[in-house]
Amino acid sequence: MKNILVNILFASICISCHSQKSGSTDDSWSLQDEVKIADIIKNDIHCIVDLKNILDRINLTLSEDTPLFDTIKLRKGTSVGSKKIPFYYLHLSSNDVNKQMVRYVVKKDNALYLKNAKDDDNIYMQFYVTCEGVENCFPRLYYESENPAWICRENPTCIVNTDETNICSTSVTLF
Repeated sequence: MKNILVNILFASICISCHSQKSGSTDDSWSLQDEVKIADIIKNDIHCIVDLKNILDRINLTLSEDTPLFDTIKLRKGTSVGSKKIPFYYLHLSSNDVNKQMVRYVVKKDNALYLKNAKDDDNIYMQFYVTCEGVENCFPRLYYESENPAWICRENPTCIVNTDETNICSTSVTLF
């Protein structure tokens, strides 16, 4: 029974892969570098960088005074729109307000990378998107034909009239 509980605890820590250091302690890379951040082993994400370090670097870059985000997780999601495609992404969030930031993570073989695109076709891979607003305001990877884009609302169309019940702002950050 004790072994089962230990295995369950270990599995739950490994699956979420959030803010845990497991592997490389090389802190010499920057937010602009292409960096391998995780391996996928038997469908489980195993971080090889300290995600807390990434969180701290982003917070320091965005605001020297007060951290904007409290948590960071490496997640797998499914796109919305004309194509339902699984993908990986970094997800940062704030405990104080409904503010979330995401960054697309490239899967190559059985590894996950933060990659800076070298062409305009993959521009969605190199920037961070922040959504802030009401409960249903959160990042989604949206496909229309072949071109994915990050959106913060259920519908990718522009909303002209906003009031306090549907506030949702989107911002894009490049490091």
